[in-house]
Order: sequence, then C-alpha cells, then structure tokens
Amino acid sequence: MTSPRNNGQPPATLDGPATLDRSAIAADVLEADRRRYAAMIDNDLDALDRMLGERLVYTHSDARSDDKAAYMARLRAGMVRYLAATPQDVRVSVYGETAVLSG
Repeated sequence: MTSPRNNGQPPATLDGPATLDRSAIAADVLEADRRRYAAMIDNDLDALDRMLGERLVYTHSDARSDDKAAYMARLRAGMVRYLAATPQDVRVSVYGETAVLSG
C-alpha cells in the first residue's frame, strides 16, 4: 500500500523506514485535532462521534476517565458542554505509520 503523504512510497516497516513527509503528516494530524476541537465547541456530537475511535479513553482535566460510549453519553445528556478550548504546547511526533499528538 502506498500513501500520498509518503511520496508514493510504501509505509515504514520494521525492516527499514520508508521516506516519510513528517511535516505533512504532522500538519494533517494538527488539522484533524483542530476539527475535533471545533466539533466539541460547536456541540456537533455526530461529527465528534465519527472522529473518535472506538477504543478512545478520554481523560478529563480533573483526571477522571471515560471510554467513548460514556464520554459521548455525557455530552449527549448535556452533562458536559465545551464553551471554549485552547490547546497549549501541542506536539506531533511521527513514528512510521503512527503519529502521537500531545499537549
């Protein structure tokens, strides 16, 4: 399988890295995260539900954690409503086919 983000090269494997456009991958990840924040603030729960993976574990600022079902249920019940959110110190690290966003 090839990817336009890898300049048409096959994905990285344990046998050796393919040529990756890490800055383009990082930009894609940051854009996806921007859309996630927009869906949260706009209370667009259908869009947010499509964006979040089924294995999500969401850790809130008070250190409480929810799986995806519990998190979405809290949002749909109006128990949580985002009025604003400003990510800080956001970093994207790209490791082969995996990108890790922190911040």
